[in-house]
Amino acid sequence: MTRDPETPFHEGMALDAVLRRIEERDGVQRDGGFDPEAQRHASPVDYCCKLGDELVALEHTGIEAFPGQIRGNGEAKLLFGPLIEQLKELAAPTECICLDIPIDATMGIKTKDVPTVRDALAAWIVESALTTITTPYGSRLRDTASVKPPGVPFEVSLHRFSAAHAMGGRFYFTRITGPIEEGRTERLGQTRDKKFGKLAVWKRNAAAHSILVLEDADMFLTNEQRVADTFARVEEGRDDQPDDVYVVTTYIEPWRVTCLRRAGKNYYDEGERFWEVDSSTLQDLTGR
Repeated sequence: MTRDPETPFHEGMALDAVLRRIEERDGVQRDGGFDPEAQRHASPVDYCCKLGDELVALEHTGIEAFPGQIRGNGEAKLLFGPLIEQLKELAAPTECICLDIPIDATMGIKTKDVPTVRDALAAWIVESALTTITTPYGSRLRDTASVKPPGVPFEVSLHRFSAAHAMGGRFYFTRITGPIEEGRTERLGQTRDKKFGKLAVWKRNAAAHSILVLEDADMFLTNEQRVADTFARVEEGRDDQPDDVYVVTTYIEPWRVTCLRRAGKNYYDEGERFWEVDSSTLQDLTGR
């Protein structure tokens, strides 16, 4: 199976990054790796191998700041990306124009309706830019009210900035966030409910050391500490917790591997955070 080029996640490489970290830290070597999913195992975790004399079972998942974030990123690119090109002449060389949109604006819009919504939004932007109040670039004063333009199923607000310097002549959009931490808790709770049981089967039936690998590909709304704190709350009280939990940060190079929890250690212990690995040296263990 080949990896979907549209996904920001790298399952097999993230698993390899965690295994390399454990090998280096504990002075062990892996052997006999296999893919239970490819073998149609009844509880198909993503990868198993021996580390020293111990069988380990690893399960990977990409994480989001809120349910639907990754899908929404792709939808936003489809809807708003062409507007940047279409309206590139809208702002004068000394100013810039910014469209604020809700983070979940595109949810529920059918692909076939995207051109119609985009055209309606473009027409409103061109008309509204003429009367939008101008403020100095970088000003926090944004007194333009949010409105729902005709033919557009979400609210937006338009802002015009003067003395824009390097941003001069640009039209761009920003996605405005809402109650992100509530969404993060919900999304990581879904991960817990989906992944803990699969790992627990291997721990119970094969005496495997169970490892959950979370991949963070989100530069803007997520970081290791937020994930560590939220996940600790999400898994509290569960009797099927994996033995170890790691997060692999893949939106920067080199990638970072951080241990959120293992026996006697957690994110806040020295030596458990931000181990760097060059992604070009990693092996894709699963092809997913």
